Amino acid sequence: MKRMNGHDAFDEALIEEMKRDKNVVYYGEDVTGYFYHPKVLEAVGEEQIFNAPIAEALIGETAVGMAIMGMRPVADMNMNDFFAISANAVINDAAKVRFWSCGTASCPVVFTGMQGVAGGMGSTHTQIPTGWFANVPGVKIVLPSTPADMKGLLKTAIRDNDPVIFLRHNTLDYIEGNVPEGEYTIPFGQARIAREGTDVTVVCWQIAYKYAMELAEELAEEGISLEVIDPRTICPLDMKTIKQSVLKTGRLVIAHEEPYKFGPGTEMICELMEAGIELKAPPIRACTPMTAIPALSLEWQAVVNKPQIKNAIYKVMGKTE
Repeated sequence: MKRMNGHDAFDEALIEEMKRDKNVVYYGEDVTGYFYHPKVLEAVGEEQIFNAPIAEALIGETAVGMAIMGMRPVADMNMNDFFAISANAVINDAAKVRFWSCGTASCPVVFTGMQGVAGGMGSTHTQIPTGWFANVPGVKIVLPSTPADMKGLLKTAIRDNDPVIFLRHNTLDYIEGNVPEGEYTIPFGQARIAREGTDVTVVCWQIAYKYAMELAEELAEEGISLEVIDPRTICPLDMKTIKQSVLKTGRLVIAHEEPYKFGPGTEMICELMEAGIELKAPPIRACTPMTAIPALSLEWQAVVNKPQIKNAIYKVMGKTE
């Protein structure tokens, strides 16, 4: 193990995969700039990492073409809000290659970018597109919450033969953690039980995961035992692990920065209800409301926060703060 932040873990995975396979290329808006990925440029050279015009539709469509022709592009949209501009490449092209070719062709492309609140960037630079793409057949959606997962999941994504949407978080990109050295991959569809507990299952990722892990320590002093589960991937989704945890605790809180309506949490609750699992209390979504995100310091008041998750836990426990 070695200590590094999420940004450096992303770079390390890129460098290892590019050296392993010369067909892997990384390109997008200002990816070689000083504050972005100069370590990658120094390690592999301009043939495998290069800048693209500020034209997200072009970035997406050229990535699909590269992938169909045998390359393994990692196409960076910079901010995940800009997936809206490249949506045709993702939804109508990359996601459909397996279908229209009857399985004879593949599209091994990784679409990536940054998301979530950080730095007060406002409503057009903080959106999280998980819900946009979660009902598109043919794409895989990855949400790393730790530096170790950043590295292991990105390496898996690059090697996958189908399109992957790899969503990084602005804030967590600079939080440090232990990362395995050398060859290290994480299978898709395998949730991580980050902390075992007996009273409440908290399913969460990225910024909500950070809050939940802090609350697990704090609430343990009050006698509340949280089981924290990070699904890692939304498509495919490891419902087996979530179901087993809920059967043990009997209580469920789902926390994510995506809006609560039609989000991943809604799907998880629906699947649990269809399975006929009886809970000790109704499940609760601690998520961002249906609102555009304001700029500057107001952004932190608009999205899911630590007190909101704590109150949800108290509610399913039948307690008040």
